Amino acid sequence: MFSYPLTKSEIEINQIRRAANCIGAAYAFIFLPRWLLEFFIRNSSGFARFIYFVASDTVYSAIFDMVISFLTFVPPFLLFLIILRRSPQVINFSCPKRRSLPLILIGVGICQIGEIMTLLFSDAISIFGESASMAAPALETGVYGVVFSVLSIAVVPALVEEFALRGVVLGALRRHGEGFAILISSILFGLMHLNLTQTPFAFVVGLGLGFIAVQGGSVFLAVIVHFINNLTSIIFSYLGSELGFISRSAIFCSYSAAVLAIGILGLMLCRNRKELFSLNRGEGELSFKKKTAVFFSSPVMIAAMALTVIEFIRIQIG
Repeated sequence: MFSYPLTKSEIEINQIRRAANCIGAAYAFIFLPRWLLEFFIRNSSGFARFIYFVASDTVYSAIFDMVISFLTFVPPFLLFLIILRRSPQVINFSCPKRRSLPLILIGVGICQIGEIMTLLFSDAISIFGESASMAAPALETGVYGVVFSVLSIAVVPALVEEFALRGVVLGALRRHGEGFAILISSILFGLMHLNLTQTPFAFVVGLGLGFIAVQGGSVFLAVIVHFINNLTSIIFSYLGSELGFISRSAIFCSYSAAVLAIGILGLMLCRNRKELFSLNRGEGELSFKKKTAVFFSSPVMIAAMALTVIEFIRIQIG
């Protein structure tokens, strides 16, 4: 029986499908820590008392959250790298040497655009009697409370989530086109938040983080912007407990205007803006639409998306 050599398109399809299966398995793993916690809390009174003790202490609670964040994102995506037997092109935490400041400013501006879009979306949803506001992070008071809130909400998530999404996922898919890799990593970044409002917000933010990671040549830029975005959320949450609605609204509007101006400034600081927005299309022959379809039609990725839907429904019902 004769076998014919694969065409370039068939080779690329196989490569994308293999990467999608590995990414789907790693992505599905992010639900495991939550499921295990819920299982042991329901079935072990001793473990439930331990969790109650941890949750009632500022330091222990923050440390516990950081450990869960690490276990959720690092082991599965690190295993994915081992399976692929190669390092992604973007997974580089060294200090970037080109366009660092302008890209950071642009990234912060894109995050604020996502925030504004989220508020408009929340208002539109509220017309139909549905609440779609983003949950404020749980914060503690006191010096230790503030320090550990920043560590658990801003520092660790920025490191581990950027390692997984912009480092591993985007890096592994970048060979098939930078725009394609940015889009896929942003979709997964949005879906993993499992929230009607946070999902579109995280998707827009993911586009910005992926863009600056690619154009800056380092995940470290995305980590910085991610940290700034989460830190801002913490600051506004603390302000929210001290100020009235009118004062918070005035501060938010002023802040939004300033950050959008900063984003525009970052764009103006880029010497060659035409080159800035040019993305490598990859060496393959498949169209953008075809690559996306191949990625999300891989068996493991289909299973991962099904788990996402089930988990989203379960959270909404619960």
